[in-house]
Amino acid sequence: MARATHLLLLADLHCGSSLALWPRNHEDSNGIHQLASYQEWLLSQFEGMVEGLPPLDGCIINGDLLDGENKRTSGRGCITSDPFEQAQAAVALLGPLRKKIKRLWLTRGTPYHEGDSCEALEYVGSELKAVASLSRVAGVG
Repeated sequence: MARATHLLLLADLHCGSSLALWPRNHEDSNGIHQLASYQEWLLSQFEGMVEGLPPLDGCIINGDLLDGENKRTSGRGCITSDPFEQAQAAVALLGPLRKKIKRLWLTRGTPYHEGDSCEALEYVGSELKAVASLSRVAGVG
């Protein structure tokens, strides 16, 4: 009998948004962001999920991992609007999860959030040793 494959799918983490997950005590060019109570709650739920996961065969992070520059709002609502600072925070946030999975795939999100070139997302993929960063699906995003 074949062994089941165990996968995790995450999407739309929007790391960098003041309304989303952000690693505790993470320093960027604005200093250390004090997490709001709802961010503390989100982070505790995420950490609890990661802690409770068994070893996994793979994880797909499906688009908009980063919140991006948010040009339409001049970065309002962002902890930082620098995509590479968001990428560094995403690496810190996802590091414990990466230790529990054999393979990681990242799919590109919308150009508004991750940019046309997705360089910051490629950085995350490189740092977390993703199998590949997959292109946006045609017509999506």
